[in-house]
Amino acid sequence: MRYVHLGIDYGTSASKMVVRDFDAPGGEKAYPVIHHSSCRIPSDIAMAGDRIYFGRVAGDPSIPAGAVWYPSVKMRVAHHHGADLVGIPYEQRQPPSGWTFDALAVLSVAWLIVQAQASARARIGVRAQLRFGMTLGVPTDFRHNQKLRPVFVAIARAAWDIVKRRERLGDDEKLSSALHDEVERALREGAKGAADAEHVNAWIRSEALASAWWSWSSPAFKVAPYVLVDVGAGTTNAAAFLLREAPVKPDGKRVQWSREGLSVLGAASGTVGMNALVTAAGGPAPNGFPPLAHVIRADPMLRCALEGPYREALNDVYQRTGRQGAAREQWRRARVWMLGGGSLSSDVCDAFGFDPVAAAHRFEKTLFKDHPSDLQLPVAPRLKPQEVRISLPVAYGLSVPSEELPLEIPPGDIAPIRPLAPRPPSPSLAGIYEK
Repeated sequence: MRYVHLGIDYGTSASKMVVRDFDAPGGEKAYPVIHHSSCRIPSDIAMAGDRIYFGRVAGDPSIPAGAVWYPSVKMRVAHHHGADLVGIPYEQRQPPSGWTFDALAVLSVAWLIVQAQASARARIGVRAQLRFGMTLGVPTDFRHNQKLRPVFVAIARAAWDIVKRRERLGDDEKLSSALHDEVERALREGAKGAADAEHVNAWIRSEALASAWWSWSSPAFKVAPYVLVDVGAGTTNAAAFLLREAPVKPDGKRVQWSREGLSVLGAASGTVGMNALVTAAGGPAPNGFPPLAHVIRADPMLRCALEGPYREALNDVYQRTGRQGAAREQWRRARVWMLGGGSLSSDVCDAFGFDPVAAAHRFEKTLFKDHPSDLQLPVAPRLKPQEVRISLPVAYGLSVPSEELPLEIPPGDIAPIRPLAPRPPSPSLAGIYEK
């Protein structure tokens, strides 16, 4: 039996996935899932008549004219369960009659799982006996929200159950009464014990913590403090973390320094991303994002919501370090690491880098071109380095099973962690995905 773990970055506008093969020739490897020559898979769903369509974008010729589009099902689920989605520019559209956004999210995630499993089988070989597990990424504040946390655990478990029980789940499916009953049953089963720590830690992880693992595995990151800012379509995630090193003295040799661990000192997320900024600017430009500097400057509430996660993550750091002069001085040399579509806008990047405590001080911003050595990129289609750099860190981190990482607890209580070298999960963890 060969264990494979799926990291699913269920995004607002696009999802990204990485498949981790623990028994790959030459050692453990991770592979991005490619969909139509890209690692970015559209998250929107469309409804036409009694059929639902996955993995398409508006204007796709395979979608019947007059189809009803549902952008960002994930955020609609959160809104339904009480999340305050400040700045989300979506019309108030109801789900199809008899269905809920939770159920549509189950089908959407189930379709993603099917794509990831097919990618793994094609890469590893259809004759290999594969045993799958998965982790779904969610914004940090969703992960620590007592109402939203069990909702997304239930969605992940229900989607997994649907894939296990169905012979197929195509790119389009009929929304039959039988499928409705199947999804509702899976949701009821998935909700049982969804708040238990065992299930929470096995099924979902915050996107900020997942991205931090990329820094641990990539040779481009030096031992230093970092502030990660991931500005996506519908959310902004931020995390302040420190890569640490320790002296190692081999017998009879000089002292050497090696990475000892990774400490996450602060993390937060918010619901203002590129969709809100572009909408406030009057819509997209023909060749990318429109100028956004004036929008960010002119709307104090929008700017405050955009910067909020960044400020909160750094404030966590300053509260933890207190009056420790050396620690505070160390964080003055932090580097800001930009991710997501927002990293492609210089106006958005310029909105970050400031020091919430010392207004005159700005942190250095950086973009890392190297990727972790175990991430194997396809020869064809060739992914653009920019696409890899801004799109895959979350899914890459999610492809590492929960047993390899510390239990995730609220940012204010996060203690220094020392990641272990990845290894195949124990039977106890693998068994969770068989239930």
